[in-house]
Amino acid sequence: MRKVLAGCLVALVSLTPTPVLASPSFKVEQLTLDRFSAGSLPFSLRQRMDQFLVQVPQAERLACSSYRLASYTKTQNTKLRTQASKVCSYAKSKNPQLQTAVTSILTTNKSLAGRFLLSFATQIKETISTEIINQIPTEKSLAGLQEHILKIEQLAQLQKPISLEYVAGPTTNPEKVKLVTDKFAEKLRLFQLLGLTKLNMDWVIASEKDYEWWRTYRSGQLNTYPLSVWDKEKNILGHCTLSSDIFCGAGHSIAGKTYQDNVVGTAFMGRGLDYVTRHESAHFYQGVFGYGNRCWWAEGQATFFETYLEKSRTRAQVIERLQKSPTRLVDSNLSQLEQKLSNNSVCEGDHDLTYDLGLLAMEYIYMNYSLQKVHDLQVKSSNADWSAAVREVLSIDATVLNKQMAEYIFSQWK
Repeated sequence: MRKVLAGCLVALVSLTPTPVLASPSFKVEQLTLDRFSAGSLPFSLRQRMDQFLVQVPQAERLACSSYRLASYTKTQNTKLRTQASKVCSYAKSKNPQLQTAVTSILTTNKSLAGRFLLSFATQIKETISTEIINQIPTEKSLAGLQEHILKIEQLAQLQKPISLEYVAGPTTNPEKVKLVTDKFAEKLRLFQLLGLTKLNMDWVIASEKDYEWWRTYRSGQLNTYPLSVWDKEKNILGHCTLSSDIFCGAGHSIAGKTYQDNVVGTAFMGRGLDYVTRHESAHFYQGVFGYGNRCWWAEGQATFFETYLEKSRTRAQVIERLQKSPTRLVDSNLSQLEQKLSNNSVCEGDHDLTYDLGLLAMEYIYMNYSLQKVHDLQVKSSNADWSAAVREVLSIDATVLNKQMAEYIFSQWK
């Protein structure tokens, strides 16, 4: 067993020398150095570098790139790379905080061949406006909603991700586990805009070989733990069949505490990782702030973000499954649908409705209320009566909201 604190770092800014591409939050400044023979870096070049380093005292990253011709031999290229490495090493000796990379640039300009381009990147400490989380889509349509959510996601990705704590099973592959936790950290950035700073759950990541260890560990924590979530005879965890190349999981709440069990196969290569982590990260967020006190909210919200940001399924597929629900909910009239939403019985008889009808309900919510308002309602209604929360947060009566949602949902499946 390994208890791990996963500090998932922001991806390094790309320092592509020609042309230089930098993250919008980085300023790149460059210096070109002349050729020099094999051996130590000449005094004249060191002097030029010293003068330039004074001008970029806050630089965090440096790419040392050698210009080469297509006709250069392997020996010539190796020599240039060695020299570029010496340039970077000298810069780092003067500024130990620099993260350095050695690259080469193919050029047809013979006057540049054998010379060196130094690209220094300094992060710009600028305030990121989060006003969009207080806005609704400029156009109340599916396209307008899609555009709005994508803009929020782009803003979210400018943040440094939070750290993640979990317990890893004895046969897990550390590289595979890191692949998964890094992806979770990426997807959780969206909820950092709403105040998420850490997760509130007991998280176990096992491999497909760790059943006995997992069983002992979980039952040792809680003798009433639902060990049936991992069916060894059927080789199923939650809803998925386990294998060496699978990633899947199951989450649940016991006495107000959130638990998450994941299996990351020892040969997992990333299949389905984006949409699964997108869906589950919404549940991680809900584990901290609550999930709205409606049967359709938890899975509907997770399905909403998965559908709109990962496109793992089409809306047509969701609606088709909804129309085939054994409850025959689609045969309800508008008044009946409104009543089921009002008394929170709309999901009864078919668990899939929590995903499918939930998606449509969340579309209406996010199309008409800001991300922040929805979050506030989610928090308030998880600790208070739904009707009172709706009235306080959205300034309308819950019966009005139910009627409006029913009309929207009814219009989508008809």
